[in-house]
Amino acid sequence: MTISDYASLLVDAGEYSGREDIAHNFPRFLGLAELKLNRGLRVADMEVTDEIALIDGDGTLPADFLEAREVKTAAGIPIRAISLQQLTNSYMDRSGTAPIGYAIVGSTIKARPISDQDLTVTYYGRIPALTPSNPTNWLLE
Repeated sequence: MTISDYASLLVDAGEYSGREDIAHNFPRFLGLAELKLNRGLRVADMEVTDEIALIDGDGTLPADFLEAREVKTAAGIPIRAISLQQLTNSYMDRSGTAPIGYAIVGSTIKARPISDQDLTVTYYGRIPALTPSNPTNWLLE
């Protein structure tokens, strides 16, 4: 039994379940499985490196961002994750030549001291969702 794409996955799930009366729910089950995998799975194929532009020390994280692995300044110097409270208390509105710490707030990365430098972020990205228009991904392969 080879699962090569979205359609064959749904067919195999139907055969495995032995119930044709719930086939209409299989896309939903697949979505729930993807959510669970994105919460717990952390493997090399999920790692992505991207540049994030900062404006007044804040940058927008990529849409597929799950968790940071490493954050570096434009000079390639790693900066550390610290709590938002510590970031706020320690740096308030101070600006500097390069950030030394960051915190993630929703879909924003806040780097302090405030800088407009780009950051290089290596992070775990979401597993690309399987759909009829995107029938395969690295996990299925």
